[in-house]
Amino acid sequence: MKAGLLRLGLIADASGDQYRLWYTHNASHYIGIDVHDVGDRQHTLVPGMAFTIEPGIYIRQAPLDSLPRTPENLAFIEKIQPAVRKYAGIGVRIEDSFLLEEGGLRNLSSAVPKTVSAIEALMRDPRAER
Repeated sequence: MKAGLLRLGLIADASGDQYRLWYTHNASHYIGIDVHDVGDRQHTLVPGMAFTIEPGIYIRQAPLDSLPRTPENLAFIEKIQPAVRKYAGIGVRIEDSFLLEEGGLRNLSSAVPKTVSAIEALMRDPRAER
């Protein structure tokens, strides 16, 4: 994720936490009685547990506007501002839901389209067979 953001010009350094401006939530959560169920993330997963894997990137001007106006931050903002303008308003989250079974993981959302071409086809005709 960091390498991709660096390549797009949305961060200036992949070694730190600059990516957190655009990657604003956790990569996973448990599924249970609530969609966002509670649980101890340090606990080992066992059969019967359900969870998501859902990386997401959201590009908005607001995170840059809220940075303290230090010389370092101003230089950073100036460097990435063209890319932020270019990609502003774009958000992408790829979310899958999994159930851990005795024999391994079952992807509960395997039929959901994830490639650009599959998503565009779905948007053109939501009733089409996938």
